[in-house]
Amino acid sequence: MSLETAETAAKLTSDAQARHDEMIEAAAKVLGERTTEAEAAASEIRSAATDELDRARAEARSIVESAETDAATTRDEARSQGREMVEEARELRRQMLHDIAERPGGSTE
Repeated sequence: MSLETAETAAKLTSDAQARHDEMIEAAAKVLGERTTEAEAAASEIRSAATDELDRARAEARSIVESAETDAATTRDEARSQGREMVEEARELRRQMLHDIAERPGGSTE
């Protein structure tokens, strides 16, 4: 190989290495930028998901509280109706016993 060929080869190798280094540096820069963008997007997604989860939990708490209130109201109404029915039955029984007692020859036994 001649000196000129060796110098040309060395120059080409040096230019290729420099271009390689530039490309690696540019790729690293792009990778860094894209990584930063991806991390920001992921952070926004996590934040939105957290907000949505918080809203869902609050709504679930509200639904449970409402259901508990409705259940307590229904229970209280049922108890009241039950007491009224028992009182009506007692009154009917008293009236029937009274009617039987007032009949001629009636007995309350």
